[in-house]
Amino acid sequence: MQELESFVIALENNDVSSLKAFDILSLKGKFVGWNRLRIGKIRVIFKYSHKELTIEQIEYRGNVY
Repeated sequence: MQELESFVIALENNDVSSLKAFDILSLKGKFVGWNRLRIGKIRVIFKYSHKELTIEQIEYRGNVY
């Protein structure tokens, strides 16, 4: 999970240019307002606002949606 750790560090440092290197997508439907981080077959559903990271779910792709 080194990529997830790098993602959290980029958020902590407010390093927007580094975040572009990650596969992040704004979600729709029942997950409006949430984002998805893709790390291989794993998906991380999260919100980030006002320097607060909320992770809703970390799961394999077939189980998260």
